[in-house]
Amino acid sequence: SKDGRRVCGVLVLLHRDTVEYFTPVVEKEYRDSQALSALLVDIMVRLAYEGYRTWNWGGTWPTQDGVRRFKSRWGAVERNYRYFNRVLSEKVMAVDRAAILMNYPYFYVLKFQ
Repeated sequence: SKDGRRVCGVLVLLHRDTVEYFTPVVEKEYRDSQALSALLVDIMVRLAYEGYRTWNWGGTWPTQDGVRRFKSRWGAVERNYRYFNRVLSEKVMAVDRAAILMNYPYFYVLKFQ
């Protein structure tokens, strides 16, 4: 918060000794204030005291140079990753790919080759 106003936030998911960093946000006019970085330090310190030892920054697309640079400044180590999907209904296999992308943008539903 700054001057009583919430200016940034992040959702973290906790599992065993790992913190999953998810959905960071910062108000546009406060991007240069380093408010998000300050929040991350606070969360990291608090959770380290609670026994969490691994911080998972999540995936970064090759085109996200700014995001990659931000994460690297925290000592992030890049690794390849894959998504695994489980088909619960074969009906999804009959749906047109364009319809899937229209209804579920940014989701990995089917392998597109």
